[in-house]
Order: sequence, then C-alpha cells, then structure tokens
Amino acid sequence: MDSCNLTQHDSSIVGPVQVFESMSHWSTAVYIILGLHLLPVWAAAISGLLHLRQTTPQRPGLLPPLAWLVSVPPALMSLATVGIVVPSTGPFVEILLEVVLAVAMVCFVKYVVAIFGKEDVLVDVCNAKKVVLPLGAPPFCFLQGCHKPPISYRNLALVTFFPKLLVVVKLVVFVVEVILTVLQVERTNGFLGLDTIHLILQLPIGLLCMYFYTMFLFIAMQIIGDNSKRFLGFVILLLVVFFDCLRIFFIFLTGTGMLTCVPPHLTLLIVVDFLKNIIKGFLTTFCGLPFIQLCVSSPLVPLKEGGESQESIMAVEGGAGADQEGSSQGGDNPRKRSVLHSSSGPRSV
Repeated sequence: MDSCNLTQHDSSIVGPVQVFESMSHWSTAVYIILGLHLLPVWAAAISGLLHLRQTTPQRPGLLPPLAWLVSVPPALMSLATVGIVVPSTGPFVEILLEVVLAVAMVCFVKYVVAIFGKEDVLVDVCNAKKVVLPLGAPPFCFLQGCHKPPISYRNLALVTFFPKLLVVVKLVVFVVEVILTVLQVERTNGFLGLDTIHLILQLPIGLLCMYFYTMFLFIAMQIIGDNSKRFLGFVILLLVVFFDCLRIFFIFLTGTGMLTCVPPHLTLLIVVDFLKNIIKGFLTTFCGLPFIQLCVSSPLVPLKEGGESQESIMAVEGGAGADQEGSSQGGDNPRKRSVLHSSSGPRSV
C-alpha cells in the first residue's frame, strides 16, 4: 500500500533522519524555531522555581502545588518537542499532553484549597459570601435555570474529585495505547472497534470532568477574586480547549483531503501528529510564559499583616458575625470562630 494512503500508524520509528529525508532543510528551520521556543520556557520555569524556593509562604501547603504549576509549561513544551523530533511518537505524546493538563487542574484545585488551609474552612467562606454551586457552568449551560444549592463539604468534595478522576482516565488510555502498540494489535478503520473502545468511553467521562472543573473555577473566582492567581485555572482550561479543537480541526482537514503525506517517510497520520505538536508548541510558549509569571507574581490587592486582604476579611466577618452573635447565647461555634481567626482570607506566595 502507498504510504500516503496509510490510515494507521506504521510500527517503524520516524525520527530526525527520516524527517530530513522527507523535508530536506525545511526540517532544520523547524528545529531552530523549536529551540527558540523551548529554551525561554525552560529558563522562565527554572527562574520561577528558584524564586518560589526563596519565598516564605503564609501557609506551608501553598508551595508544592505552585511548584507543580510552574513545571506545567516546560513539561508540555518538552513533550511537544519529542513529538516534533520523533513524529512517530505522536499518538503517545498527544495523550501525555492531556495527562499533564489534567494534573495541572488537580494542582490548581489543591492550591485554592491550600489558600484556606482545609476544605471545611473553604466551605465556611463560601457560605459566608453566599457562594452557591454553579450548576449552569459550561459545557452544561442548559442547567442555568436549575436551583443552585449552597456549597457543602459533600458537593465540594465531589467537585474536587472529578479532576483527579480525569488524571486516572487519561493514564488508563495511555496504558491501553502502549499495550496495543506492543502487542501489535491490528487497528480497525471503523468507529467502533476493540482498539477504539477506550477512546470512545473517555469522551463522556472527560466532558463530565471538565464540567466539574469549570464549576470549581467559578467558585474560586468568587472567593479569591482579589488574587491574580485566579487566572491560572482559566489558562489551563484554555489550553485544554485549544488542544481539543486542534483534534477536531485536523479531523476536518484529513477528511476533506486538504492534507497530504510527504514521501518517503511521512505518512498522512504522521504529518497530522507533526503539525499538531508544532501548533501545540506555539500555544504552550505564548500561554506558558504568562502562566509562569502568574505563578510567581504577588496578588493584585495588597495584603494586610497576617495575609488576609481587606475585602476578604470584611466579607467573611460580615457573613459570620450574625452566627457568632447567635452562638454567644446558645454556646460558642468553633467552626465560625475558625473562619474569623484562622487565616481564612485569600493568601498568596
């Protein structure tokens, strides 16, 4: 069969030599541009990690998730580089990029929780500020008219669980892909098949996980609205959407015949993976550098001594004042007291 018409990946490895034989010195230009994007991202990440290392956090739990978040852009850029230099690894690189973004979601959730110390304090702050569960968050906007329940420990635990589930699902998909490749299972061209069932099953799970993560972003925006790091979660979501749109875009290009192979080594599927990783490298650079800057920057609103912002203290005290007055008659309420006196306001490194 002509390599240009292959509908599945060949088992042979296509590396820099094969790319050069197919593209000549155009591949040299690609690698030069790649280096100009890879090095600044790594330099910014190393500088950011050194800055965090010298920072004394208000809470000890703030530094680990921030350090992981700083490491996300270089991880994405390194994986994209592997996919460009060795295009035959494209299917594995695509899944690993999704794993990194899923881990970034979990780290952002952990960072927001670490701001308040623990989840029950976060729940108290949400109730004091009258923050409700945003059921109409994208992509399930049709639930906008439904009754929005108050934030409780149970539904908050459910919201924070789904980003972790997404990491597990992506890792399972990666392991299945590796097993199928090692066993050299013949891939079917149909939509339904034993080799594609894991990819189909991950779609509804992934959509549900994105829904709960978006819900958490709306909650975080209302409780740490004066902290510049609230944008970190949206940058992660933006990259996830961009990467998913790339997949749909290239399905359209290959389905309409707008793309072609580059003989003798670059089949159509390898060309698709090659171009995907080039675009993802550009997106990672232009989104990753501001992302790292946000991770190491100070909050937008100056913090008072002790770490709370003035707006957050007023909001929490106003919401919990009535409950404290009631507790003076029927007994002290330790949970409300913890909101007022246990550093529950937004903090930042």
